[in-house]
Amino acid sequence: MDLLILYVVLCIVPALVAWGKRRSGFGFFLLSLVLSPVLGLAIALIINPGEHREEPPKSEHLQALEEATGPTWVWVLAIAAIIVIGFVAVLSK
Repeated sequence: MDLLILYVVLCIVPALVAWGKRRSGFGFFLLSLVLSPVLGLAIALIINPGEHREEPPKSEHLQALEEATGPTWVWVLAIAAIIVIGFVAVLSK
């Protein structure tokens, strides 16, 4: 059961990478579940980014925050949190 939880948590990482490239995060999550998180991540890293979609206008506060910190820190924190939660779930059993 512990390995199943860790496997599902690791499948989220390729989904986040694909979502960052404007691809279907849910689709890559399912792909990773079927194949493996490692293959899903490899495919997500190899694919080209999707078409750029027009984003709704952002508030001045959000624009200032992104200019000051950059969007990369969000991905690093999200992936680190997912991995830590997975390991804590496995180790706590």
